[in-house]
Amino acid sequence: MLRTTPKVNKIYLLIRAKDKEAAFLRLKNEIMESELFKYLEEMHGESYKIFMQNKLVPIIGNIYEPNLGMDIITYNKIAQEIDLIVDSAAITTFDERYDLALNANVNGPYQLMMFAKKCKKLKLLMHYSTGMHLNILIVFITKLNMKIDLPIIIPQINLTYICIGI
Repeated sequence: MLRTTPKVNKIYLLIRAKDKEAAFLRLKNEIMESELFKYLEEMHGESYKIFMQNKLVPIIGNIYEPNLGMDIITYNKIAQEIDLIVDSAAITTFDERYDLALNANVNGPYQLMMFAKKCKKLKLLMHYSTGMHLNILIVFITKLNMKIDLPIIIPQINLTYICIGI
């Protein structure tokens, strides 16, 4: 996104961390220094770190918790600003304990959708998983009788995603 749309204002990253310092450290180690962003680093040269620090905003939280684990001020601020949510949070091991897998792969997206309903300018919520297709997610939502008043859009194009676990 930063390579193809460099004029994006901010990208808020929900990061599980005990404090701001730990969140910044994860951002630096797992994203900014990732091999995935080497091309972007080459594009920006010496201004890469400043570019990334101006665009990426780490937010301490947890997708499994109400309000995504954010304090209410941050929660409301972000809900007023964002127009796109990209969700790749999941447990990708297929032999995980059922309670942990259910929390990550069902409750997490549910909490995110509850947040999305509060986002005034939201144009797109994109959830993707390494383990299932969107049509299977819709079946889970239907079978669990989750009441979600958001349109579910199934794109008619093949998209390729790169997933970074944070």
